[in-house]
Amino acid sequence: MPGLVLTAALADSKETTISTTRMLGMLFPIIAVALSLKSLLTIKRVSHELTEWVTGLTSNKILFLVLVNLLLLVVGCFFDVISAILILAPLLLMPAVALGINPVHFGIMMVVNLEIGFLTPPIEMNLLVAITARRENYKTVGPAVQPFVAIILGVFMLITFVPQLSLFLAR
Repeated sequence: MPGLVLTAALADSKETTISTTRMLGMLFPIIAVALSLKSLLTIKRVSHELTEWVTGLTSNKILFLVLVNLLLLVVGCFFDVISAILILAPLLLMPAVALGINPVHFGIMMVVNLEIGFLTPPIEMNLLVAITARRENYKTVGPAVQPFVAIILGVFMLITFVPQLSLFLAR
């Protein structure tokens, strides 16, 4: 009996390894391109120019957060979180700090925002992973996730506009 359990575990392990390798094979080129783009943007000093442009455009921290959140929600719908953070964090952090936004608060806001985009159409990457892993169909998983997306949106609004909620552990 123990040999049968071990054989089944090894078969599951092999299938999981193959599935994970396929998924990583899709992600690694995206990460490589994102890192290359980040390096290029750093060399061209795009973040410095963006900081000057944003601070010249507005000194209103709330307006900046609203605009960045809208941008990140759209980006999160089309890009994976790692690539979006690698490309956008260096660009957006300098203007955020120049407007008096705490970098830790901005990072938490960015991650939560991109996660919301990861759960919403048109690509819904996290839902696709969940559907594949659980071998469920979209008609089952999609509607089941919507109440949680609404909760995440509410928490996200609190995180964005009440920075003390995301900073109390950092202090």
